Order: sequence, then structure tokens, then C-alpha cells
Amino acid sequence: MSKIVLILMGVGFLVSCKSKDGCDAPPPYLTLSDSLKLWLPYTANKDLYFADTLAHSDTLYLRNISTGDNDYNGADKCPTGKAQYLKMSFVDAKTVDTIAAELGQASFFTASRKSKRWTYNEITKRIELAIDASARFDDSVVLNKKAYYKSISVSCSAGAPCDPTGITMYYFSSGKGLVGYVRNNKLWTLK
Repeated sequence: MSKIVLILMGVGFLVSCKSKDGCDAPPPYLTLSDSLKLWLPYTANKDLYFADTLAHSDTLYLRNISTGDNDYNGADKCPTGKAQYLKMSFVDAKTVDTIAAELGQASFFTASRKSKRWTYNEITKRIELAIDASARFDDSVVLNKKAYYKSISVSCSAGAPCDPTGITMYYFSSGKGLVGYVRNNKLWTLK
């Protein structure tokens, strides 16, 4: 056989090589992007202090910060990959309410409160999923005369039950984290 035929056969063999389950390669390890980390810029448990328009104070407790790796599914029938995550909880001791927040799979910011859940994609700058919640990305929002940029506001969606004594709306801002919430029809913003 000529050298050209042998080379072409070798290239064809290499191109068609796949593992027996049809996967080309293991899925990549996904790290959290720097821009995604700005949504939850916390490294340790701490108290977060908020104020209303009359300068009354309120506190939420940032707890249960954890980091690690989650499994994520590769292509159909392919092995799972690993992705970094960052999880935490914002606890309101007054109403025994919690907002759980998580960064994961390189570009997703997900938060939930009771059965209401939403997911924001940092790459597309869009809310991609909202369950029993109305979530919106805004370039800027003003809360109690303070401007916040790259913000996400979340409230109960129409028709979803919403406990009026708990947190009914909350706001995250890139670079600041949780910047405000509404409880008992009163807006509280980060001091």
C-alpha cells in the first residue's frame, strides 16, 4: 500500500475512535467564573445588617457556607463530570425563613425560598428557570435611595401562595450579594 493510503487509514481510524459507550472524552472540570462569584462574595458565616427608610435595623444570618464539587451529566450515556459549587443560606430568625443560594456549573446562580426557585445564567444574563417565583435581571435598581447595579429581583409569582409574614421579595446585586428584602411590606436594604 502506498504511504498516502496508510496515512488516510490511520487518520480515519483516529477520527472514528470513541470509547465503547460512544463518548469522545470525559466531560471537563467546570470551575466557577470570576464574574459568577461576584453574586455571592462571601467567604465565612457572618451577620448581615439591613436598615429600613426610618433607620431601624434588622439582621439576617449568613450560614452554612460550603464549597466542593458536584457531579453533572455529560452527553447522553457518557460519564458524569465534576463542577465546583458554592452554597450558603441567608436565615431570617424573626420569621424562621431561609433563602438558599448556590453557584454552580461554571455559570449558574440558583436561589430558592420555600418552594420558589430560580436560576440565572451569568453567560446569557438571563433568568432561565423560575418555579413559583417571578425573577428579573436589571442593569440597575434603586432600593431605599441606594443604587445597585447588575441586580436580580425575586418575588412570588402571580397565583403562587406567598406567606405575607415571611420574606416576600428579595434582591441580589453583583459584587454585593444579598442587598435587600421585603418582609411584612417593609423594604430592608444592606447597611
